[in-house]
Amino acid sequence: MTTPKFVVDTSALAAIALDELGATRAQTYIEDGACVIHEVNVSELCFTLPRKRPTEFDPVFTRAWVKHLGLYVMSGFSDNLGYLAADIRLQNHALNLGDGVAVATAYLLNVPVLTAEKAFAKSSMFVKVELIR
Repeated sequence: MTTPKFVVDTSALAAIALDELGATRAQTYIEDGACVIHEVNVSELCFTLPRKRPTEFDPVFTRAWVKHLGLYVMSGFSDNLGYLAADIRLQNHALNLGDGVAVATAYLLNVPVLTAEKAFAKSSMFVKVELIR
C-alpha cells in the first residue's frame, strides 16, 4: 500500500453507488488514488447498498465493486482502534460504530476522513474531515 491520502467512510461510497449529491466529488478523491477503507466500513456498505437497492446490489457484488475502485481494505481490529472508535463515539453521539471506526482509522493513519455525513464535523478534534457535500 502506498501512503494513504484519505480514509473513506461508508457514506462517501454510498453516495457514488446511489448517485447522490456529492458523488462526483467523492469519485474524484477516490480516482486520485491512495484511499483506504476499513473492513468494518465495507461490511456496513455490504448491508447498506442491498437494503437501499436490492435489485442492483448484493454483498458479493458490493465487495467486488469496492475492490474495483482500487481502495485498500484495511483489516483487523486492534485494541487501539477499538478503544479509539469507542472514545470517538462517546464524544460524538451522532456517529455509529462504522463512523467511529472510519474516524479512528484516519486518526491512526494520520490522514483526513472522506465522508458525506455532516455529523463527522464534530470529530474534527481527532482528524481533518473532508465533506463531499
